[in-house]
Amino acid sequence: MKSDITIVNDLPDYYDQSKFSSNVKFTGPLFSVPDTDEAVDPEILKVFDPKNDKPKIFCTLSSSGSEEMLKEVIKVFTYGEGLNWNAVILSPHFSVQKARELVGKREGVYITDNFIPSPRVNAMADIAVIHGGQGTVQTAIYSGTPIIGVAVQHEQFINLSNMESRGSGIRISRAKWNTKNIQKSIAKILADKRYKESVLKLEDRIATTNGAKNAADVIWEKIKQIR
Repeated sequence: MKSDITIVNDLPDYYDQSKFSSNVKFTGPLFSVPDTDEAVDPEILKVFDPKNDKPKIFCTLSSSGSEEMLKEVIKVFTYGEGLNWNAVILSPHFSVQKARELVGKREGVYITDNFIPSPRVNAMADIAVIHGGQGTVQTAIYSGTPIIGVAVQHEQFINLSNMESRGSGIRISRAKWNTKNIQKSIAKILADKRYKESVLKLEDRIATTNGAKNAADVIWEKIKQIR
């Protein structure tokens, strides 16, 4: 890409900046900071009640996903170890009624297509199951939540690979995205505290990196040069 300035609003830690030209600036994450006053659905608060010691899984596959991919996640909570986990599942492109039919009368699993304040809900969860868009990944990091993801486009692949390389999550390929592998990955993260420790280090990096200010400073500096 050729431009006077290219801003990469991602954690600089992921990149060897010496390999990029001087017009590429790594400014740090730039995403919507949560509003602490945002209301959380009472059903979510019930399923993710901190007094309940069951592992809590938050699934938020974006509109870039498919009905079949979401079904594989839903079925995780219908057998084996999955019966011992609670889950909040956002279903934006699959009938909530049909999704609920997959889990039957199973308690501890809440499926909705309503708006969810992701930062707040992420913070309540032990693991987030996602596609890996930059905003979704950065929100999970901001909340200190390890991830499991499947990429459906190149940008998501890069984001998930960066997290996996840091030991903060697991990327599952599209070809291997199935209930068995998802459940196995959830169990692996729950059993290995290093995933949580790793994402907390990234959380600290985001908290101490003002991506919005850094990006603005870079833009204004370029404007001054032009003037």
